[in-house]
Amino acid sequence: MPLLVYAGISGRYSQAIPLAAATAFFGQGLNLLDDLADGDASVGSGATDAASLNLTAAELLVSLPQLTVSDIPAPPVTIALLLKIVAAGFLKASAGQRQDFLMTGNAKVTATQAEECAAGKGGACLEMAALLGAHLAGASDTLVSSYAAYGRALGTAQSLKEDCWELYIQGRESDLVAGKRSFPIAVHLGRQKGRARLAFLQLLSQAQREPNAREEVRLQIRSGGTLRYCLLIIETYRQEALQALITAAPSEPAAGVLHWMVDHVTLL
Repeated sequence: MPLLVYAGISGRYSQAIPLAAATAFFGQGLNLLDDLADGDASVGSGATDAASLNLTAAELLVSLPQLTVSDIPAPPVTIALLLKIVAAGFLKASAGQRQDFLMTGNAKVTATQAEECAAGKGGACLEMAALLGAHLAGASDTLVSSYAAYGRALGTAQSLKEDCWELYIQGRESDLVAGKRSFPIAVHLGRQKGRARLAFLQLLSQAQREPNAREEVRLQIRSGGTLRYCLLIIETYRQEALQALITAAPSEPAAGVLHWMVDHVTLL
C-alpha cells in the first residue's frame, strides 16, 4: 500500500520501499497477536510457546517498524510525522483488537460493534499505510485525506470479508471454537428476538465444542439472509474506497493495482 500510494503520487516507488517493510512488520505483528488470541498461532522457527510469540509480536510492532522508518533519507520533520502515524495506527489497531476481545462470548454484542472492530483492526492498518506513502510523497492535505479514506474503507471491507471467509470459505473454525462474535455472527444475533435469540446463543455455546453445532450456525446465517446483508455492507465500503481512489486520481501503473485491490475485496 505505501509503495502504491507513493508511486501513484510521485511516479516513483524506490524511496517508499522502507515503508513497505515497516508496514509488513506491523501487519505480521498484528496477525500474530490475533492468532495468539484465537489459540492458533505457530511459527516455523520452533518458538511456539505463548511467551516467545508475544515477544516476537512486540518486536514486530514496536521496534522494527520504527527503526525502519527512522532510516529513511528524508527531512527530520518528515520522519517525525511518519513515526507519529505509525504510533497512531498502532493505537487504533489495538482499540479494534481490544474490542474483539470484549466481544468474545458476549451475549449483547451488536452488529455496529463488530463493524467498528473491523474498522479498527483492518481499516486503521491500511489507513496508516496509505498515510505513510502519501506524506512521504509530499501530497497536499486534500490528497492525503483521499488516500486515507481509500485505505480505511478498503481495510474495513477486507476485514469484514475475512470474517465471512473464516466462517464459510476457508472451512476454518477458530472463530466459532473461540466464541468470537465475528461480523456475520453479530449481525445474525442482532436479528434474533426472544426465544430465537436465546436459542441461537445456546447454539453458539455448543458450537465451541460440537462440529454439528458449528455447521448449524453456518446454515442459519446463510439461510436467514444475514450473509447477503454482510455482502451488502462489504460492497458499501468497497464503493467508498473506489470513490476515494477516483478522487485521488493516482498515476499509472500504480492506479491499476490500486483499482485491482478494490475489485478483489468483494466475495461476490
